[in-house]
Amino acid sequence: MIRIAKPAVHFLSGIACILASAQLHAAQRHFVASYGVDGNGCTLAAPCRTINAAVSTVDVGGEVLILDSAGYGPFFVDRSVSIIAPAGVYAGVSVGSLQYGAQIGGLDARVRLVGLTINGVSPNATGGVNTSGAASLDIERTAIRGTLSGISINGSYTRVAVTDSSISEIANSGIIAYGGSLTITRTNVSNNGGVGVFLQGGAQGIVRDSTLINNSNGGLSVYGTAAQTTRAFVESSVISMNAFANVSVQGTVNGSAEAEVTRSQLDGGGGRGASTLGSVGPATLVLTDCALANNLTGIYATGASATVVASRNTVTRNSTGIEVSNGGQVFTTSDNVVLRNAFDLIGAVQTSPKL
Repeated sequence: MIRIAKPAVHFLSGIACILASAQLHAAQRHFVASYGVDGNGCTLAAPCRTINAAVSTVDVGGEVLILDSAGYGPFFVDRSVSIIAPAGVYAGVSVGSLQYGAQIGGLDARVRLVGLTINGVSPNATGGVNTSGAASLDIERTAIRGTLSGISINGSYTRVAVTDSSISEIANSGIIAYGGSLTITRTNVSNNGGVGVFLQGGAQGIVRDSTLINNSNGGLSVYGTAAQTTRAFVESSVISMNAFANVSVQGTVNGSAEAEVTRSQLDGGGGRGASTLGSVGPATLVLTDCALANNLTGIYATGASATVVASRNTVTRNSTGIEVSNGGQVFTTSDNVVLRNAFDLIGAVQTSPKL
């Protein structure tokens, strides 16, 4: 399980380093604190109380620094800004009915969120973080839980990176991208009511060193829409115990889907380890150096436009190791290990030589 690190730090000395140059660039740095007042100037001597108040007046490209542990409320961002809670400071954002914890707007804005804890406190809390039109969003050391949606990405040109974070207990999907690019690193996406990570609309996703576990509608879904190819690359990750499929790649009449999964574990959950659905549109999956165990089906390909290329994988202890149906194609090299499944193979695979 990946956890957000909370190392012991000398907080005051860390703040002192940050403040050393604050007087030189006062407009570039605003401060919030539990004892602040929103009518203040958001200075070190007179901090504001909420993130929203500080963001609304800080210079474009500036910083909002959180001085002590408290709740700081939902906020809207309309400009490039970094919002930073140092390690050891609890910066809570309680999300009420019909609210987002962080709503990121601002055309071409570049936003960084560091060290926040975003909690839904209402069954109708809309979402944790939503971005629409921003150029980039970096989310680091942030926990999101208990909202209807976790992180929502809307925008063909938006780049989002989620690092050392946790998205859990979301009513629907943990992270959903409608276009744009998404990079997930050392992050836990678990116990959500929808898909752990859902890519569609031409989104381009990368998942590294992360865990997608126990999500109710699948671990990773790559879904082709919007007359574009939606793609995912997964490396050194654990995608396990998810219902329906740990990894699902599905083409539609409106778009194709592609995924490459390497050095990862896809096991358990009562569904499929890796599923490729190509009945109405192209779906391609490349599996390399993966373990697929304890699934209903280890590798599944159905539909004339479904293609799986598998090499150096271990497929074992599944009800069915590999299942191919309705014109799907599975190409395997001789270095896959498929054994000790109730049925090792249903359908036919094509053996490809190693080049």
